Amino acid sequence: MTTTPENLRDQVVSAFGAAPDPRVRELFTKLAQHLHDFVIETNLTVDEWLAAVEFLTAVGKMSDDKRQEFVLLSDVFGISALVDFLNGPQGEDATENALLGPFYVSDAPLLDNGDSIVKQYEGEPLRLEGRVTGQGGAPLIGAQVEVWQIAANGAYDGQDPDMVENNMRGRFLTDEDGRYWLMTNRPFGYSVPTDGPVGRLLDLLQRDPMRAAHIHLRVSAEGYQPLVTQLYDADCRYLDTDVVFGVRESLVTKLDQVEDGTLRARFDVRLVRAT
Repeated sequence: MTTTPENLRDQVVSAFGAAPDPRVRELFTKLAQHLHDFVIETNLTVDEWLAAVEFLTAVGKMSDDKRQEFVLLSDVFGISALVDFLNGPQGEDATENALLGPFYVSDAPLLDNGDSIVKQYEGEPLRLEGRVTGQGGAPLIGAQVEVWQIAANGAYDGQDPDMVENNMRGRFLTDEDGRYWLMTNRPFGYSVPTDGPVGRLLDLLQRDPMRAAHIHLRVSAEGYQPLVTQLYDADCRYLDTDVVFGVRESLVTKLDQVEDGTLRARFDVRLVRAT
């Protein structure tokens, strides 16, 4: 049989099809098929293939226990957002999910409602408040609301060795009305890391490396699916060009100024029961 690009692809797909686990078989046969189709459709050259190998090698070398360049690569291709979208809470009126991001920690300090998560680098004050409810609208008492965001110096606490531990992060429990409230800084847009191979890729493609201004939240309650989401500042100019495609229209929130000049954001959360 004369070998052609198409029957070579079919041979490879068939070889991957010997995997005994059905899900492994599905994943790798589809991956092999799509990769071969990409090479055929683009008529990929040897030099282009070698450049891709060198790029992925550089991504691996940049990754360590503090920085995951492969996750960043997934982010800028929109893969992280797509996986997150497909696996988010499903249900009428459920709050939409958004990316967890690389700077979540599970042991942030438990604070009282009304406390500030700003320990260092004061910014524009913002009062964040809201209610956590189930799908019927009943308040969820004692739900845990974890909050974290970038500091006013442009870094997360895991990025800056001089930053106070747990700066700009904290955990809060909802009261008898399902309410939570806290003080923080107004979020702002910031660039993803551009000093590695993914940054060079963005430059090659002339893509803006900026993330839209956001605050991360993870909300959980017994008997309900935990929700990872983000609040986006409605006045941010990067909403339509967020480099990791994380913005959801329902999560865009207007920041209002109250009497004392402090900004206020209301972000209600509706959870879905665990199945």
